[in-house]
Amino acid sequence: MSPTFAAIDYTAVRRAVVQALALATGLDNGRIIRAQAQGPVQPRPPLPYVSFQARRIAIRNGFDAVVRSPQDGPTMWRYTGERGISFDFITYGRDQDEAYALASSIQCGLDTEPVSDILSQADLSTWTIQDATDVTALLSTGFEGRGLVEAELWLGTDVLVDLGQIDSVSIVGHAYADGGQLAQLLSQTVNLI
Repeated sequence: MSPTFAAIDYTAVRRAVVQALALATGLDNGRIIRAQAQGPVQPRPPLPYVSFQARRIAIRNGFDAVVRSPQDGPTMWRYTGERGISFDFITYGRDQDEAYALASSIQCGLDTEPVSDILSQADLSTWTIQDATDVTALLSTGFEGRGLVEAELWLGTDVLVDLGQIDSVSIVGHAYADGGQLAQLLSQTVNLI
């Protein structure tokens, strides 16, 4: 199986998140930066500013639907479902109060219609918003305040997959009794075409 296009457009997601954070906090886009594991993608802007990082990038919810897509070709199938992206929004201020106020702005802003409209441009919706937390003392920064908001944003996915010349697939499984003993061996062949 080889996907013919990516399920999530992370560039569009990042663009929408920057615009949403700018609207929620009142900061310009140059004060919203993306953090990465290998280090910053740009120099730190002057205080105050916000950084964000996607921690879990494809949280699965429930089961994906698998449907034939004959309009795309005789061996094409669509895998559709929901995926969540877990974000850390870290706020930086000249002092503790400024950082906490930015974190609170993000927390409140993610629930507003204008921010939802921006996120919807990348097919995102706000799923959960955690508490706004002051992490200044925890990080012992001394010279600046820091706040943290964790949130999950969700979107629908649609992946087109070419199964090639596979005509059928054998599915084998086991059914167990309440005591954990093997009760039945299940086997079925599913015709794909």
